Amino acid sequence: MIKENIFYIGPFTKSGGVSTFSYTLKHLDLDDYNIVPHNTFRVKNENYNSKVFIIQNILNFIIYFVGMFFRKEFYKTKKFHISVTSNFGFYEKAFLYFCLKIFRKKVLFHIHGGGFYDFYTRSRFKVFIKNILNNVDLLIVLSNSWKDIFQNKIRVTTQIEVLHNTIDFKEALENNKHSIENTFLFIGNLVKEKGLLDLLKVIEDNEVWLKENKCKFIICGKGDLEQTIIESHSELITFKGLVAGKIKDEIFYKSKYLILPSYIEGLPYVILEGMNYGLYVISTKVGAIPEIINSEKKGLLFEAGRKEELFKTIKKSITLEKKNTFSINRNIIKDCFSNQYIKRTLIKIYGENV
Repeated sequence: MIKENIFYIGPFTKSGGVSTFSYTLKHLDLDDYNIVPHNTFRVKNENYNSKVFIIQNILNFIIYFVGMFFRKEFYKTKKFHISVTSNFGFYEKAFLYFCLKIFRKKVLFHIHGGGFYDFYTRSRFKVFIKNILNNVDLLIVLSNSWKDIFQNKIRVTTQIEVLHNTIDFKEALENNKHSIENTFLFIGNLVKEKGLLDLLKVIEDNEVWLKENKCKFIICGKGDLEQTIIESHSELITFKGLVAGKIKDEIFYKSKYLILPSYIEGLPYVILEGMNYGLYVISTKVGAIPEIINSEKKGLLFEAGRKEELFKTIKKSITLEKKNTFSINRNIIKDCFSNQYIKRTLIKIYGENV
Protein backbone atom coordinates (compact mmCIF):
# COMPACT_ATOMS: atom_id res chain seq x y z
CA MET A 1 0.00 0.00 0.00
CA ILE A 2 1.31 3.46 -0.96
CA LYS A 3 1.56 5.83 1.98
CA GLU A 4 0.60 9.50 1.77
CA ASN A 5 3.52 11.86 2.33
CA ILE A 6 3.44 14.50 5.08
CA PHE A 7 6.20 17.07 4.53
CA TYR A 8 7.42 18.08 7.99
CA ILE A 9 9.45 21.29 8.42
CA GLY A 10 11.18 21.76 11.77
CA PRO A 11 14.55 21.80 13.58
CA PHE A 12 16.65 18.70 14.19
CA THR A 13 19.24 19.93 16.68
CA LYS A 14 20.82 18.31 19.76
CA SER A 15 18.59 20.06 22.29
CA GLY A 16 15.26 21.85 22.66
CA GLY A 17 11.63 20.83 22.92
CA VAL A 18 10.81 21.37 19.24
CA SER A 19 13.77 19.24 18.15
CA THR A 20 12.65 16.50 20.52
CA PHE A 21 9.26 16.52 18.83
CA SER A 22 10.92 16.52 15.39
CA TYR A 23 12.94 13.38 16.15
CA THR A 24 9.90 11.68 17.69
CA LEU A 25 7.80 12.40 14.60
CA LYS A 26 10.57 11.29 12.25
CA HIS A 27 10.72 7.82 13.80
CA LEU A 28 6.99 7.21 14.25
CA ASP A 29 5.17 4.57 12.25
CA LEU A 30 1.99 6.39 11.24
CA ASP A 31 0.35 3.55 9.28
CA ASP A 32 -0.95 5.26 6.13
CA TYR A 33 1.37 8.27 6.35
CA ASN A 34 5.04 8.76 5.60
CA ILE A 35 6.86 11.67 7.27
CA VAL A 36 9.27 13.55 4.99
CA PRO A 37 11.54 15.51 7.39
CA HIS A 38 13.11 18.82 6.34
CA ASN A 39 15.56 20.41 8.77
CA THR A 40 15.37 24.15 9.51
CA PHE A 41 18.54 24.06 11.71
CA ARG A 42 17.81 27.36 13.45
CA VAL A 43 20.52 29.37 15.20
CA LYS A 44 19.80 30.02 18.89
CA ASN A 45 20.51 33.35 20.53
CA GLU A 46 18.77 35.14 23.39
CA ASN A 47 19.31 38.51 21.68
CA TYR A 48 16.65 38.26 18.98
CA ASN A 49 17.46 41.76 17.73
CA SER A 50 21.20 41.22 17.24
CA LYS A 51 22.36 41.74 13.67
CA VAL A 52 24.50 38.59 13.73
CA PHE A 53 21.54 36.49 14.88
CA ILE A 54 19.26 37.92 12.20
CA ILE A 55 21.82 37.49 9.39
CA GLN A 56 22.65 33.91 10.43
CA ASN A 57 19.02 32.89 10.47
CA ILE A 58 18.20 34.63 7.19
CA LEU A 59 21.05 32.70 5.55
CA ASN A 60 19.90 29.44 7.14
CA PHE A 61 16.34 30.12 6.00
CA ILE A 62 17.50 30.70 2.42
CA ILE A 63 19.44 27.42 2.49
CA TYR A 64 16.59 25.24 3.77
CA PHE A 65 13.99 27.16 1.74
CA VAL A 66 15.84 26.72 -1.57
CA GLY A 67 16.78 23.16 -0.66
CA MET A 68 13.11 22.30 -0.26
CA PHE A 69 12.51 22.83 -3.99
CA PHE A 70 15.29 20.40 -4.89
CA ARG A 71 13.48 17.54 -3.16
CA LYS A 72 11.21 15.48 -5.36
CA GLU A 73 8.92 14.82 -2.37
CA PHE A 74 8.02 18.52 -2.34
CA TYR A 75 6.14 18.19 -5.61
CA LYS A 76 4.46 14.91 -4.63
CA THR A 77 3.22 16.08 -1.22
CA LYS A 78 -0.01 17.98 -0.53
CA LYS A 79 0.16 18.41 3.25
CA PHE A 80 2.89 20.40 5.01
CA HIS A 81 3.27 20.20 8.80
CA ILE A 82 5.35 23.17 10.01
CA SER A 83 6.68 23.69 13.54
CA VAL A 84 6.33 27.37 14.44
CA THR A 85 7.82 29.38 17.30
CA SER A 86 7.79 33.12 18.09
CA ASN A 87 9.69 36.20 16.90
CA PHE A 88 11.87 35.59 13.83
CA GLY A 89 10.67 31.98 13.69
CA PHE A 90 7.08 33.05 13.07
CA TYR A 91 7.86 35.55 10.31
CA GLU A 92 10.02 33.12 8.36
CA LYS A 93 7.25 30.49 8.56
CA ALA A 94 4.72 33.13 7.44
CA PHE A 95 6.81 33.72 4.30
CA LEU A 96 6.97 29.96 3.83
CA TYR A 97 3.17 29.80 4.13
CA PHE A 98 2.70 32.26 1.24
CA CYS A 99 5.10 30.30 -0.96
CA LEU A 100 3.40 26.98 -0.23
CA LYS A 101 0.01 28.44 -1.06
CA ILE A 102 1.32 29.38 -4.52
CA PHE A 103 1.77 25.63 -5.03
CA ARG A 104 -1.71 25.00 -3.54
CA LYS A 105 -0.37 23.04 -0.58
CA LYS A 106 -2.27 22.34 2.64
CA VAL A 107 -0.47 24.05 5.53
CA LEU A 108 -0.60 22.99 9.19
CA PHE A 109 0.98 25.42 11.67
CA HIS A 110 2.14 23.64 14.85
CA ILE A 111 2.70 26.32 17.52
CA HIS A 112 5.44 25.38 19.99
CA GLY A 113 6.67 28.64 21.49
CA GLY A 114 5.67 29.07 25.13
CA GLY A 115 5.97 32.84 24.71
CA PHE A 116 3.79 33.08 21.61
CA TYR A 117 0.99 35.09 23.22
CA ASP A 118 3.51 37.55 24.70
CA PHE A 119 5.11 37.83 21.24
CA TYR A 120 1.69 38.52 19.73
CA THR A 121 0.64 41.16 22.30
CA ARG A 122 3.98 43.03 21.98
CA SER A 123 4.07 42.94 18.19
CA ARG A 124 3.29 45.94 15.99
CA PHE A 125 2.07 43.48 13.35
CA LYS A 126 -0.87 41.91 15.17
CA VAL A 127 -3.13 42.17 12.11
CA PHE A 128 -0.56 40.37 9.96
CA ILE A 129 0.01 37.60 12.56
CA LYS A 130 -3.71 37.08 13.04
CA ASN A 131 -4.27 37.02 9.28
CA ILE A 132 -1.72 34.22 8.87
CA LEU A 133 -3.21 32.21 11.73
CA ASN A 134 -6.71 32.61 10.28
CA ASN A 135 -5.66 31.42 6.83
CA VAL A 136 -3.60 28.31 7.47
CA ASP A 137 -5.57 25.10 6.96
CA LEU A 138 -5.14 23.92 10.56
CA LEU A 139 -3.54 25.08 13.80
CA ILE A 140 -2.00 22.60 16.24
CA VAL A 141 -1.32 23.74 19.82
CA LEU A 142 0.21 22.00 22.84
CA SER A 143 -2.67 22.13 25.31
CA ASN A 144 -6.31 23.02 25.94
CA SER A 145 -5.29 26.22 27.71
CA TRP A 146 -3.38 27.31 24.62
CA LYS A 147 -6.37 26.46 22.45
CA ASP A 148 -8.45 28.74 24.66
CA ILE A 149 -5.89 31.57 24.28
CA PHE A 150 -5.89 31.32 20.49
CA GLN A 151 -9.67 31.13 20.26
CA ASN A 152 -10.72 33.65 22.90
CA LYS A 153 -7.81 36.11 23.23
CA ILE A 154 -6.22 36.19 19.78
CA ARG A 155 -9.64 35.26 18.31
CA VAL A 156 -8.39 32.82 15.70
CA THR A 157 -11.17 31.31 13.56
CA THR A 158 -9.10 28.50 12.02
CA GLN A 159 -9.79 24.98 13.26
CA ILE A 160 -7.51 24.16 16.21
CA GLU A 161 -6.38 20.72 17.35
CA VAL A 162 -4.50 19.87 20.55
CA LEU A 163 -1.40 17.70 20.32
CA HIS A 164 0.53 17.25 23.57
CA ASN A 165 4.27 16.87 23.56
CA THR A 166 5.18 13.20 23.88
CA ILE A 167 8.12 11.05 24.93
CA ASP A 168 9.15 7.40 24.92
CA PHE A 169 7.63 5.71 27.95
CA LYS A 170 10.27 4.00 30.13
CA GLU A 171 9.06 0.46 30.66
CA ALA A 172 9.88 -1.68 33.72
CA LEU A 173 11.40 1.12 35.79
CA GLU A 174 12.03 0.30 39.44
CA ASN A 175 10.84 2.77 42.09
CA ASN A 176 14.03 4.03 43.76
CA LYS A 177 12.62 7.25 45.28
CA HIS A 178 12.79 6.08 48.89
CA SER A 179 16.28 7.40 49.65
CA ILE A 180 16.76 9.86 52.52
CA GLU A 181 18.66 12.30 50.31
CA ASN A 182 16.51 14.93 48.56
CA THR A 183 17.99 15.38 45.09
CA PHE A 184 16.49 18.19 42.99
CA LEU A 185 17.16 18.19 39.25
CA PHE A 186 17.14 21.24 37.00
CA ILE A 187 17.73 20.42 33.35
CA GLY A 188 17.31 22.74 30.38
CA ASN A 189 18.60 25.96 28.83
CA LEU A 190 20.66 27.91 31.34
CA VAL A 191 18.93 31.26 30.84
CA LYS A 192 17.15 33.68 33.16
CA GLU A 193 13.74 32.89 31.60
CA LYS A 194 13.99 29.43 33.14
CA GLY A 195 14.07 30.98 36.63
CA LEU A 196 17.58 29.71 37.22
CA LEU A 197 18.77 32.90 38.93
CA ASP A 198 15.83 32.61 41.34
CA LEU A 199 16.82 29.03 42.15
CA LEU A 200 20.47 29.97 42.74
CA LYS A 201 19.41 32.82 45.05
CA VAL A 202 17.09 30.52 47.05
CA ILE A 203 19.92 27.98 47.48
CA GLU A 204 22.34 30.72 48.57
CA ASP A 205 19.94 32.31 51.09
CA ASN A 206 18.77 29.04 52.64
CA GLU A 207 21.88 26.87 52.42
CA VAL A 208 21.92 25.93 56.13
CA TRP A 209 18.33 24.64 56.13
CA LEU A 210 18.78 22.85 52.81
CA LYS A 211 21.94 21.16 54.06
CA GLU A 212 20.26 20.08 57.32
CA ASN A 213 17.47 18.48 55.28
CA LYS A 214 19.87 16.61 52.99
CA CYS A 215 19.01 18.62 49.87
CA LYS A 216 21.21 18.53 46.79
CA PHE A 217 20.75 20.23 43.43
CA ILE A 218 21.92 18.86 40.10
CA ILE A 219 21.96 21.40 37.27
CA CYS A 220 22.29 20.25 33.67
CA GLY A 221 22.28 22.20 30.45
CA LYS A 222 24.01 24.88 28.43
CA GLY A 223 23.49 28.62 28.14
CA ASP A 224 24.39 32.14 29.18
CA LEU A 225 24.31 31.40 32.93
CA GLU A 226 26.81 28.54 32.86
CA GLN A 227 29.61 30.64 34.35
CA THR A 228 27.25 32.04 37.01
CA ILE A 229 26.50 28.49 38.17
CA ILE A 230 30.18 27.57 38.28
CA GLU A 231 30.99 30.70 40.28
CA SER A 232 28.26 30.03 42.86
CA HIS A 233 30.66 27.68 44.72
CA SER A 234 27.78 26.11 46.65
CA GLU A 235 28.54 22.61 47.92
CA LEU A 236 24.84 21.80 47.43
CA ILE A 237 25.08 22.29 43.64
CA THR A 238 26.53 19.79 41.19
CA PHE A 239 26.86 21.17 37.67
CA LYS A 240 26.88 18.53 34.93
CA GLY A 241 26.72 20.67 31.80
CA LEU A 242 24.94 19.40 28.71
CA VAL A 243 23.96 15.75 29.14
CA ALA A 244 22.41 13.16 26.84
CA GLY A 245 21.88 9.44 26.38
CA LYS A 246 22.68 7.07 29.21
CA ILE A 247 24.23 9.80 31.38
CA LYS A 248 21.02 11.83 31.20
CA ASP A 249 18.91 8.74 31.95
CA GLU A 250 21.04 7.94 35.00
CA ILE A 251 20.71 11.50 36.36
CA PHE A 252 16.93 11.39 36.03
CA TYR A 253 16.80 7.97 37.65
CA LYS A 254 18.88 9.04 40.66
CA SER A 255 16.91 12.26 41.27
CA LYS A 256 13.80 12.56 43.43
CA TYR A 257 12.46 15.99 42.33
CA LEU A 258 12.28 17.84 39.02
CA ILE A 259 12.51 21.60 39.55
CA LEU A 260 11.66 24.13 36.82
CA PRO A 261 10.98 27.70 38.07
CA SER A 262 10.33 29.08 34.55
CA TYR A 263 8.78 32.41 33.64
CA ILE A 264 7.64 31.26 30.19
CA GLU A 265 6.71 27.76 29.00
CA GLY A 266 4.32 25.98 26.68
CA LEU A 267 4.26 22.30 27.59
CA PRO A 268 7.86 21.63 28.66
CA TYR A 269 9.36 18.29 27.67
CA VAL A 270 11.52 18.25 30.79
CA ILE A 271 8.45 17.95 33.03
CA LEU A 272 7.22 14.99 30.97
CA GLU A 273 10.69 13.46 31.20
CA GLY A 274 10.69 13.91 34.97
CA MET A 275 7.25 12.32 35.32
CA ASN A 276 8.40 9.49 33.08
CA TYR A 277 10.97 8.67 35.75
CA GLY A 278 8.47 9.11 38.57
CA LEU A 279 9.94 12.38 39.85
CA TYR A 280 7.93 14.83 41.96
CA VAL A 281 7.55 18.10 40.03
CA ILE A 282 8.15 21.62 41.36
CA SER A 283 7.36 24.28 38.80
CA THR A 284 5.44 27.47 38.04
CA LYS A 285 1.87 28.28 37.04
CA VAL A 286 2.72 29.14 33.44
CA GLY A 287 1.70 27.73 30.08
CA ALA A 288 0.11 24.29 30.17
CA ILE A 289 1.95 23.18 33.31
CA PRO A 290 -1.13 23.54 35.59
CA GLU A 291 -3.04 21.18 33.26
CA ILE A 292 -0.53 18.42 34.01
CA ILE A 293 0.44 19.19 37.61
CA ASN A 294 -3.09 19.55 38.95
CA SER A 295 -2.67 17.60 42.19
CA GLU A 296 -0.19 17.62 45.07
CA LYS A 297 0.29 13.91 44.41
CA LYS A 298 2.04 14.85 41.16
CA GLY A 299 3.85 18.02 42.21
CA LEU A 300 3.59 21.59 43.48
CA LEU A 301 3.31 24.88 41.61
CA PHE A 302 4.07 28.48 42.61
CA GLU A 303 3.95 31.93 40.99
CA ALA A 304 6.94 32.59 38.74
CA GLY A 305 9.48 35.06 40.12
CA ARG A 306 8.53 34.70 43.77
CA LYS A 307 11.68 33.40 45.44
CA GLU A 308 10.19 33.11 48.95
CA GLU A 309 7.36 31.05 47.52
CA LEU A 310 9.85 28.85 45.69
CA PHE A 311 11.63 28.07 48.95
CA LYS A 312 8.35 27.35 50.75
CA THR A 313 7.40 25.01 47.90
CA ILE A 314 10.70 23.16 48.23
CA LYS A 315 10.14 22.79 51.99
CA LYS A 316 6.56 21.59 51.51
CA SER A 317 7.57 19.06 48.86
CA ILE A 318 9.97 17.41 51.28
CA THR A 319 7.36 17.02 54.03
CA LEU A 320 4.49 15.80 51.82
CA GLU A 321 3.62 12.12 51.60
CA LYS A 322 4.63 10.98 48.09
CA LYS A 323 4.38 7.21 48.22
CA ASN A 324 2.17 7.01 45.09
CA THR A 325 3.83 9.78 43.05
CA PHE A 326 6.11 7.39 41.18
CA SER A 327 3.27 5.29 39.77
CA ILE A 328 0.81 8.20 39.33
CA ASN A 329 3.18 10.31 37.24
CA ARG A 330 4.39 7.38 35.18
CA ASN A 331 0.83 6.24 34.43
CA ILE A 332 -0.05 9.76 33.21
CA ILE A 333 2.84 9.63 30.76
CA LYS A 334 1.89 6.15 29.59
CA ASP A 335 -1.79 7.03 29.06
CA CYS A 336 -1.62 10.62 27.77
CA PHE A 337 1.88 11.52 26.57
CA SER A 338 3.39 8.37 25.07
CA ASN A 339 4.21 7.76 21.42
CA GLN A 340 1.02 5.72 21.08
CA TYR A 341 -0.94 8.86 21.96
CA ILE A 342 0.79 11.01 19.35
CA LYS A 343 0.35 8.29 16.74
CA ARG A 344 -3.42 8.09 17.30
CA THR A 345 -3.82 11.87 17.36
CA LEU A 346 -1.71 12.60 14.29
CA ILE A 347 -3.44 9.94 12.22
CA LYS A 348 -6.74 11.61 13.09
CA ILE A 349 -5.39 15.11 12.33
CA TYR A 350 -3.83 14.14 9.00
CA GLY A 351 -6.78 12.03 7.94
CA GLU A 352 -9.94 13.74 9.17
CA ASN A 353 -9.07 17.37 9.65
CA VAL A 354 -6.95 18.43 6.66
